[in-house]
Amino acid sequence: ALAYQPYNSIFLDTKGWILFKLGKLKEAEAAIHQSLTMNPKYKEALEHLNAVQSKLRTQTVTDS
Repeated sequence: ALAYQPYNSIFLDTKGWILFKLGKLKEAEAAIHQSLTMNPKYKEALEHLNAVQSKLRTQTVTDS
């Protein structure tokens, strides 16, 4: 889908959420940020970004 519509905010958010589920947190954060750049009020993407950033913070504390 992204190959045909690379600037679709819903597709980018979905990509980010899949990356999150795969444990690729930095890549997930980047994809969801890109989604929100196109559609800043997209509630689901905002929720996903919060989840990713929360996990990143948890990892940082655990790794310290």
